[in-house]
Amino acid sequence: MTEPLRVGILCPYSLAWPGGVQTHVLAVARALEGRGVRADVLAPTDGVRIDTDVRVRSLGRAVPVPANGSTARIALGPQAIANALRFARSYDLVHLHEPLVPGAALAVALRRPVPLVGTFHAASEGGYWGYALGRPLMRPAWNHLDTRLAVSKAARERVTRYFDGAIDLFPNGVDVRRHAEASPYGRSAAEHVVLFVGRDEPRKGLRHLIDAFAEVREAAPGVELWIAGPDTDSIRGTGIRSFGRVDDTTLASLFRGADVFCAPSTFGESFGIVLLEAMAAGTPVVATDIPGYAAVARPDRDEAVLVPPGDTAALAGALVSVLSDFARRERMRQAGRARAAEFDWEKLSGDLASRYRDLVS
Repeated sequence: MTEPLRVGILCPYSLAWPGGVQTHVLAVARALEGRGVRADVLAPTDGVRIDTDVRVRSLGRAVPVPANGSTARIALGPQAIANALRFARSYDLVHLHEPLVPGAALAVALRRPVPLVGTFHAASEGGYWGYALGRPLMRPAWNHLDTRLAVSKAARERVTRYFDGAIDLFPNGVDVRRHAEASPYGRSAAEHVVLFVGRDEPRKGLRHLIDAFAEVREAAPGVELWIAGPDTDSIRGTGIRSFGRVDDTTLASLFRGADVFCAPSTFGESFGIVLLEAMAAGTPVVATDIPGYAAVARPDRDEAVLVPPGDTAALAGALVSVLSDFARRERMRQAGRARAAEFDWEKLSGDLASRYRDLVS
């Protein structure tokens, strides 16, 4: 029997604080198991038990750093770097996510103890000072990447402003079956439910949604707003139900139990994984018209309704319009499910496993 390919998937961001990169890394590790790959996730865990069926090797604690309108908790300290370099040598290949992020990811890219794949996730409008200032140190790391991938055109454009060389598009994915087959979360007496998933920070736009929700309640008094994400459990308001941090099973149930999923981010999203999760669950999407979201959910195909970022009135109007039109929601459900199927990890993981084997053969 052929031995499975041993792959370490390094995430520089703490798994104790959910985010798009963390979701991607855990999902791809899970999907690769059926492809003859033994995948371990290497990431900071901050002493928190990570509720997942994926093998995780902790890099230790992360350091909070302001980044892209958010706070990134990064494997930056000497212990995290030492652990990453030690772990990396035990694999046939290491897949680095955000490989030029200072700390563990960059250290492994600079040393290149084994063949390396690097995936770039972040997007931003205009230039990025980190790449501009760090280019002399980062260029050797960039050159050490045997295969370079970007999750979206926006993510690719961000890095190729500063570094020359091939970089292929390889999108985020979604576990379609997990979301499609989840049991809908009970809604008690609510007539309709709008769901938000994410952190309570300015670029995620939650405060815009809360303001818009007050207008939605005037038109549809029986609607509830469900909010799930780290540090959101203290949010209160009429018709608002806050869940705080939830596990993967509960999150999938929330997606299935909602009538509309709302993603009101104002900028900085390179790819809308949460949009794909909602669509896989058959939940219509109302989101902001930013590049990362528009590339995933296409309004001209009934996959979503997109509104200008920060426009509270437009957001409220879109939510009311979708909630009040059952036939429209059904069209959006069908279109969303079909779109999510294009990004199913069952499909994407086969391509990634082939890339790995080509690299180490």
